[in-house]
Amino acid sequence: MDLKALEYPTVISAILTHAKTTLGQTHIRTLTPLKTPQDAIHKMAEITTAKTYIEVAKDPSFGDFFDIESQLKDIKIARTLSVQDLQVLRRFFKQLTRVINRLKAPVELPKDHALTSYMEALNTLKSLAQKIDGIVDDEGLRETASSGLKKAKNENRVIDNRLMQKLKSVVDQSSSYLSESFYTERHGRYVVPVKQTYKNRFKGSVVDYSASGETIYMEPHAIGELSAQKRRVEATITAEIEAILTAISTDAHAEYDALSTNHQTLGSLDAIFAKAHYATEFDMAPVTFTDTLNLYDARHPLIDQTQVVANDIVLDETTHTVIISGSNTGGKTVVLKTVGLLALMAQAGLLIPVKKGSSLPFYTGIYADIGDEQSIEQSLSTFSSHLTHIQSIMESARPRALILLDEIGGGTDPKAGAAFARSLLDALGPDQHDIFVTTHYPELKAYAYDQPAAINASVAFDKSTLQPTYHLYLDTPGESHALLIAERLGFPESILKQATVYYENAQNPVSDLIQTLEQKRSDLEKKNSDVSDLEATLSQKNVELSTRLEALETEKQQLKDRYERMYQRDLEASQKAFDEALSKLQSSALKQHEINQAKDALYPKGNPQAKASRPDHTFTVGDRVHIEKFNRQGTLKKKLGQTQWLVEMGSVESTVKQSDFYYVERAQPKTPKREKKATVPKKKVAPELDLRGMRVDEAKIELDKYLDDCALARMPFVRIIHGYGTFAIRDMVQAVLQESPFIESFRAGQGNEGGAGVTVVYF
Repeated sequence: MDLKALEYPTVISAILTHAKTTLGQTHIRTLTPLKTPQDAIHKMAEITTAKTYIEVAKDPSFGDFFDIESQLKDIKIARTLSVQDLQVLRRFFKQLTRVINRLKAPVELPKDHALTSYMEALNTLKSLAQKIDGIVDDEGLRETASSGLKKAKNENRVIDNRLMQKLKSVVDQSSSYLSESFYTERHGRYVVPVKQTYKNRFKGSVVDYSASGETIYMEPHAIGELSAQKRRVEATITAEIEAILTAISTDAHAEYDALSTNHQTLGSLDAIFAKAHYATEFDMAPVTFTDTLNLYDARHPLIDQTQVVANDIVLDETTHTVIISGSNTGGKTVVLKTVGLLALMAQAGLLIPVKKGSSLPFYTGIYADIGDEQSIEQSLSTFSSHLTHIQSIMESARPRALILLDEIGGGTDPKAGAAFARSLLDALGPDQHDIFVTTHYPELKAYAYDQPAAINASVAFDKSTLQPTYHLYLDTPGESHALLIAERLGFPESILKQATVYYENAQNPVSDLIQTLEQKRSDLEKKNSDVSDLEATLSQKNVELSTRLEALETEKQQLKDRYERMYQRDLEASQKAFDEALSKLQSSALKQHEINQAKDALYPKGNPQAKASRPDHTFTVGDRVHIEKFNRQGTLKKKLGQTQWLVEMGSVESTVKQSDFYYVERAQPKTPKREKKATVPKKKVAPELDLRGMRVDEAKIELDKYLDDCALARMPFVRIIHGYGTFAIRDMVQAVLQESPFIESFRAGQGNEGGAGVTVVYF
């Protein structure tokens, strides 16, 4: 694998800028082509999954990652950890928890995606993390790390206060003996600066001397007992701290394997997300591995992406050799490097700058002879170095390798070089490998027409601007345009004219053929341009038609709405007239059957009540009837006498005279409903959760689990007790409830429910 010639190390350096951890950077530095296509596809899936997290802003940033490699070495051999070590571990656990929460955030991914195994490998080690958090904070060792330490610290403060008062008294009473009226600390003991002349008069012990010897720092005898007490308490504090650190170091040693796995997993995830950030930056995509090379919109990743020209490099199953010709500085070598570098990246499991749907073979090797490899040390010319490198490739390459040869056969006599190049391609086997070569030799362009497995390709040159376009055209050879380039560089016209004469006299049939083919390609491009213009016009017409269709649909809907409003207005007017007529009938002196007949006449044709009225009907149990005085329907349940029935109206039963209702229809038999079996909750859940005394991140974990349990148990409502304090936990609770899909509503507790220290949640 010719990694350096294809600038693969530069790509690795670019990815490294996105990695934040030492382990992640190590993973990236050792990133080389993998052994199997399955391995590469799996790695691409990891990066693609990480890209999804990045795109929805759920990227678990590793910017403040704390490397615990040094601490792990001490933990492995059960060495006692320092306070600083515990602070590093504390920050590591916070980072670990944040990464886990980020990866568990709702993202549109399959249940078992490519990062699932990493997520499952991470362990919050909640118990150990809580112990460490209880021992240290950002400032150092917590005074509350143990009850013994807290007691000793309090006692030490009391002694210090008494010492300060005693020392102040000594300074005030002995100011004439002192060089200055203050007290200080020397060698862990409180002292005052006594003048040399009063050394024997001052009651105290000598602790230190000034540089001049004029001042003696003495510990007053008056504080001797207090100083001794302070030293005893400080010894107790030291012993207590050692006991705390020893105990937590033992706990950490017991969790060494899990800690090491967490550390390694976070490093791996950092490397994956670094590759994903790089892929996102350059709009890269995964590829599949097939028998043929099909790269769509392929771009070189190391060229400015705002200027790089994308090319389709697509071969059919019979084509394996591509002979690229065209002008100097036209991009022939860039094509070679693009194909080789993208193949290397894909086989290393990286995404590459191509359009989705691209594919390429999983090559047995990728070899390149690119650029001027003249070796002064070995006394080799450019041509000799060229041959030496090609010879090495021929010895190493196994079938189905990718071979890239820049200016094949160059650096020597053109006829000999062309002959050698043709022979070399024969020896490599046009269908044994995928071979890309660049050349200016007409004989090699003709070779591509003779070999079924080979095709010509060219990089385009704009004759009007005398500039290369960097577009690759397959199946078309190209001209070198040496004279046009010389003209662009400002060579004298006399030289260019004479060169043109020599060139035309030296033209051969192959060159004529190339010019003819290039003209045909130019004509075809013109036709393609005309077709593109026509497509644009048709597209515009389609837009206009779509706009007109939308307008017609809008007009249709407006008409429909208008007629519906008119119908509703007429219906309401008819109903009003009917109600007024009915009211007059009911207030008149007509008999009931006369009113019924008048009502039947008033109902519109087709009204169910008009159809249902049958005065001669013989009523039976189960008939549906309309009860006048209730203005509703019911079902006859039982006959109670000659003229009375028990009528069921919904959930109400009533005794009604037969003259007060009329027949509607025979009731349809009801299909008995299947009784639903009550869902038995899988577990009992307490009706309230108490979060008081917890830190916010700890409380959030407990709350998430409790809400899941409540949803499974179908709880109607619960109480979350968070207390008052700074309301940090309350704010976190309400933020989680607003995002939860299980929650219908929530409110602050009332006076008898705990007030603002409680949130009542409804599911």
